[in-house]
Amino acid sequence: TAALLAGYLAIFQLYAVLARDLNLTLSVFRSLLVQEGAVLLVSMFVLARSGSAMASELATMKLGGELGAIWRLGLDVSRVLIAPRVVSCSLCVAALTVYVQVLLIFGGIGLMALFHRWDYPLAMDKYLGGIEPAAALINILRSLLFGAGISIVACAAGLRAIPGPTGVPNATRSAIVGGFAAIIVLQVFFSLLD
Repeated sequence: TAALLAGYLAIFQLYAVLARDLNLTLSVFRSLLVQEGAVLLVSMFVLARSGSAMASELATMKLGGELGAIWRLGLDVSRVLIAPRVVSCSLCVAALTVYVQVLLIFGGIGLMALFHRWDYPLAMDKYLGGIEPAAALINILRSLLFGAGISIVACAAGLRAIPGPTGVPNATRSAIVGGFAAIIVLQVFFSLLD
């Protein structure tokens, strides 16, 4: 619901500011909110929820001696615990980004058609006609890398937990701060590619 409403409010404001120019409104909406904003929004939510959970779980396992037990069993901790988290977080961010983008597009254009008498087929045709396949692929790659960055930073923070009563909270805080920094660095990197 939040993505549907955000899509509607963004298009409504852009349409008013851009002198009711449909093509320009949809172009700005596509580049700012759908391509850039959706990845950042999803990344922040995943970092806050899943990144902190990964860090605290691995820190608890380290401080409880479970990581040492896994190592003594002859299992590779990075293959058993880290790799699945990195792959699943990357896929999760990519899937959630596509989901949010679809809700932004259909919610924004659909609600504009409903409340402001936009020609829905015309607006969707103009929006979809402006999508470049290369930009869509870069967007998916970008969301995969954002997910990988979040999970790698969170796992590293959990594995670096220091014994003591503040070990888990410090690891969680480190994951959030480091994950936020990773998101900013990746955003700057992709901005420089454009």
